[in-house]
Amino acid sequence: FMNSLPHLTGTSAVEVPPIVTSVGHRWGAAFPIPSPEFAEIDCQLIASEQFVACGDYFGKLPGRIEGAYLSGLAGANEIIKLNEELLR
Repeated sequence: FMNSLPHLTGTSAVEVPPIVTSVGHRWGAAFPIPSPEFAEIDCQLIASEQFVACGDYFGKLPGRIEGAYLSGLAGANEIIKLNEELLR
């Protein structure tokens, strides 16, 4: 980031103060530990309630954006499948 400051400001005369301290914070729920039940499914559809739960808590990639994407995709596919069944 520091090397990009001259480019971002449009001048090479960028005076960067020294870093005195830094703090990092991670969301506590960013590392889900799903139960084995949720690790085996990509989403949870409750058709009677017209509800589908999805996210990085489901599937084989817990806590990762890829897992959330795949779970959302699975949830969308469940909704499509349910709608196709209702239209028959």
